[in-house]
Amino acid sequence: MPSSTGDPTGDAYLLVEDARATRMTPSSKAVLTPALGVPLTTVNAFEALSVISSVMDAGDSSPDDGDSSPPAPAGDTHVHHKRSETIGDIALKAFSSLQALLDNSYDFGSECTVAAHDDVEHTTTTTRYLSSVARDDDDPPPPTTINDDKKNAFGGSFDWRDPLKFDALLTDEELAIRSSANAFCQSHLQPRILMANRNEVAFNHENMKEMGSMGLLGPTIPEKYGGSGLGYVSYGLIAAEVERVDSSYRSAMSVQSSLVMHPIYAFGSDDMRKKYLPELAKGDMIGCFGLTEPNHGSDPSSMETRSKYDASTNEYVLNGSKNWITNSPIADLYVVWARNEGGKIRGYVVERDTPGLSAPKIEGKGALRASATGMIFMEDVRVPAGNQLDVSGLKGPFSCLNNARYGIAWGALGAAEDCFLRARDYVMDRRQFGAPLGANQLIQKKLADMETDISLGRLGCLQVGRLMEGGMASPSMVSLIKRNSCGKALDIARGARDMLGGNGISDEYHIFRHMNNLEAVNTYEGTHDIHALILGREITGIPAFMPHASTS
Repeated sequence: MPSSTGDPTGDAYLLVEDARATRMTPSSKAVLTPALGVPLTTVNAFEALSVISSVMDAGDSSPDDGDSSPPAPAGDTHVHHKRSETIGDIALKAFSSLQALLDNSYDFGSECTVAAHDDVEHTTTTTRYLSSVARDDDDPPPPTTINDDKKNAFGGSFDWRDPLKFDALLTDEELAIRSSANAFCQSHLQPRILMANRNEVAFNHENMKEMGSMGLLGPTIPEKYGGSGLGYVSYGLIAAEVERVDSSYRSAMSVQSSLVMHPIYAFGSDDMRKKYLPELAKGDMIGCFGLTEPNHGSDPSSMETRSKYDASTNEYVLNGSKNWITNSPIADLYVVWARNEGGKIRGYVVERDTPGLSAPKIEGKGALRASATGMIFMEDVRVPAGNQLDVSGLKGPFSCLNNARYGIAWGALGAAEDCFLRARDYVMDRRQFGAPLGANQLIQKKLADMETDISLGRLGCLQVGRLMEGGMASPSMVSLIKRNSCGKALDIARGARDMLGGNGISDEYHIFRHMNNLEAVNTYEGTHDIHALILGREITGIPAFMPHASTS
């Protein structure tokens, strides 16, 4: 048996699987073995720390009853420590020494040498998995299975707060961005949402400037135009944290970022980008997106708004109306879509003070009550020719919608998780018939369904985000996650409200507000059924958007 050598890992009884580790290259896998008789397979020292910590939380398992170490099977190279101490004692030493090792030696993404018993040193590389589409060519490959003998597939632990280890798939930058967004939303937005929703106090310029100061607006827009230059995963994480507070706030952010800043960046002139994007990124200007019309929601190809070119003034003249437009009553800038004289759909950037433009607010909403929603009326609105976007057809508005739908997919899961956590807290505290509500089988089944849907939904959003960052996504992928996230989130909110009983309809518990909001989120940017038809067309090759003429 090895004796204590005085080195951190030796004192912690962190034994390395000699036969394999000595043959491993620095970029290979490693097996850290706490002196508990069970190999801990991991590629990340933090995971080892987490598992050891869970052993500590469990406390001492039983008094020492002598040498309880199981004999090593023939050919097994594991060295098992004689258990002269309780599991809790060993775990405590392992925890302390591994923590010291990490503090002194751990450099994320680089090699660190783990000194084991008898002065044997083995080099391990601790890396976090990043999707292959997001890695540079010279980055290390994603880890493959560690236990080549397939005997130790279940050496990890389960944390109900992150059941599929979602956080391990994020970069340090993404984790930091999510943490910052969460801190801002909980300190600045959460305290005001109750009364804002109750009294229909709409999102305003002050709120938008606060978001802008945090870099939450146009996060994927390059820094040269005032954006943060972040990836799509970071944008999704931000959307989830904002909608964890309320869908109204995320809606305002999505419109600003995906439906206003994106088309100006993607289809606007460089002069237009320089003029508008920095102001929009700071929140000094608020934008809106005018596509939906009173008679045409899911059918933008039947658009009635018209544009006509006036060569004498080099302007376009717009006439028509738009309906259910987020931010329109408070907007400074309007991205409006109209059909030109040639029948093509074109986009125009219109400033608020343009004569003939008005944007009344829609009152009495049952959902998104903290959002400024309105209409747009245009009567001979004149727009400089330079403010026409350089894109023709539905490609323009649909590219904007796909970006927004992606953020919505993340955001809806943020609202769903808030409902799940609030419902869990409630059923753990609320006692009926002498026991917590959480002790009931039906309650636990609902919680399990919620956690499953949220966990799988987040992984789907993450995968699509990585594919977008690698230029390998398709619009139908976004339809899949938007439809799934919104539908599941609405089901989760309804279930959570039911778990709270009568209290579930009180806005002070927040779940009823989320539920109402998600009814709207499940509808806008393509209804649940429209996205089903998009996916159905992909599956069958047959478009079914329009009813077929009767053959009878």
